[in-house]
Order: sequence, then C-alpha cells, then structure tokens
Amino acid sequence: MKSKKLENLYRPVRINFNPLTSGNKVIERKIKLRNLLKEAYGKDIEKVRNKSKNSQKLSIDACFYLQKTNEIGRAKKDLDNLLKILCDVLPKYMTASNEHEGLGIIEDDDQIFEIHCKKEIIEFEKEEGLEFTISKIT
Repeated sequence: MKSKKLENLYRPVRINFNPLTSGNKVIERKIKLRNLLKEAYGKDIEKVRNKSKNSQKLSIDACFYLQKTNEIGRAKKDLDNLLKILCDVLPKYMTASNEHEGLGIIEDDDQIFEIHCKKEIIEFEKEEGLEFTISKIT
C-alpha cells in the first residue's frame, strides 16, 4: 500500500452551534452552516479555495459535538446525516439546481476520497459544534 501524506489546506476550524442534519428546512440549515463556516474562515477563505483548486484528492476530518440531553432529536443524530450537510456546503453550489451558493472550497464532492468523522457527546450546550479540517492527499 502506497503511503500518503495529508497537507492541511487551513488550520482546523471550530464553530459553536447545534449541529444540524438534512431533514426539514434543509436549505435553511445548509445556509446556516455555510455562513458559520464562512465566518470562521474569514478573509482566508480565498486562500483555502486557491489551495484546493487543483487538488484531485481531498480528505475531510470532522468531529461533531452534541450535547447530552433527553430532548428528542438533539443528541441522537446520525453521523452520516451530520456529514451529508457538511459535504453539501463545501462546493460552489449547495444544490443540484445551482440556486444556493456554497463555500466554493471544492469543485465537487467527488474530490473527497477520505473522510474521518466522529461525534462526541458533551455536557454543556455552549460546547456543541463542529471541528473541521480539509486536507489535500499527496
């Protein structure tokens, strides 16, 4: 097996919010996540876009922090549904109809060859959120 190297396109980004899955109001949820990530990257988002532009293979590392609670739908979110909404906001457009602009960090999600993803249950609501890194596989 050939050894691979990962080159982070940017430092890990941490955003605090109640992580969302696709489900009801999916466009609004994608827009919220896109806006939070855009704010976290700030003016450096262009650097990330430029670094990923010619990348054939990308890797995603994500950790979703969910509050331990009995509230229905809060801590019992499926990891694959959490990940789907994240992957949907990364390209230039978040929908197949190209109606809603995404982050433009990747051309298409077919560039994603590797995903490391987990969820952790935390005690306090203020700790809820997402830690996210995107890397180029070399």
